[in-house]
Amino acid sequence: MKMPKGKILNDEEKGQIKAYKTMGWSNRKIALQIGRSSNCVNNFVNEEKNPTRKKTPGPKNKLSLRQKSMILRESSKNGSSIANIKSQLQLNVSRETVRRVLKSSPNMNYVKLARTPPLNPLSKSKRLTFARIHQTWNQEWQNVVWSDEKKWNLDGPDSCARIWHDNRRKKPVLMKRHTGGGSLMVWGAFSFHGKSNLTTITTSQNSAEYQSHLRDTLLPVWQELSRENGILMQDNARCHVSRDSMDWLRTQNIPTMNWPPYSPDLNPIENIWGILSNKVYGQGKQYKSIAELKAAVFLAWDELDLNLLQTLSMSMPKRIFELILAQGGHIKY
Repeated sequence: MKMPKGKILNDEEKGQIKAYKTMGWSNRKIALQIGRSSNCVNNFVNEEKNPTRKKTPGPKNKLSLRQKSMILRESSKNGSSIANIKSQLQLNVSRETVRRVLKSSPNMNYVKLARTPPLNPLSKSKRLTFARIHQTWNQEWQNVVWSDEKKWNLDGPDSCARIWHDNRRKKPVLMKRHTGGGSLMVWGAFSFHGKSNLTTITTSQNSAEYQSHLRDTLLPVWQELSRENGILMQDNARCHVSRDSMDWLRTQNIPTMNWPPYSPDLNPIENIWGILSNKVYGQGKQYKSIAELKAAVFLAWDELDLNLLQTLSMSMPKRIFELILAQGGHIKY
């Protein structure tokens, strides 16, 4: 379990060494415990005992100051991968050397590109109007039932692109359309008071199918989730807002929220999907079948904690405030 030679001790490892030394452990025992070489542990312990001791100089820097500046300048233009930076600047160094330069800058951060729908002036106007209408809401958000569909791929999640990003510049985003296939599609709902069961749906459901799964999944828990004066949040998918579906919801005494277009950043259930994705796909997990993937998704949903649901429900006042500040533009959620 030894780590590569030359790897610098991180703060966690340093803390472990100090803790084990107070317990009377030998350097060799500590090295075996944390998976580092004995020399590495010996050097750290000696430096702690004698911090003024002259340190052995490291290897000669492979990059000049000018080359380091070029790397930072190239990466801060629009964001780029290390491979692209090496190619553009024709650098004859390892990827790790370039990575160290980027990590050494306080302005650079390795970020995941967010996928978000494009916003035109009309969409921004509708989002801003929604925010102004609901800017005085507080406890009212406890009775909103948030619902949404989510696509799960057998070969892993969407939106895996990462780049080196200059924190002094606006973070780029990837545009995402409202269409696309998937290996498994599910529907779920939650509120401040709890959650529905998760249910599988077709990737191209019609109004009748939508009403059917609402009848089976939402109606049994509607009173529990919405309490008094409840309201259903659903996006503007065609089967959701069709005349037939809206008439059916009215007959069931389920009022709906007038949701602005292209607004996943306003919907707290998107945060739920992100948390579930980390659980389902985290640590390189892979699945051999749709049944195996489905079991993992449903288990992650069942394990959602009520405190999390309540925190997300009550994040709405802050989202509304930020949306007004952004004049209807994208917000960080």
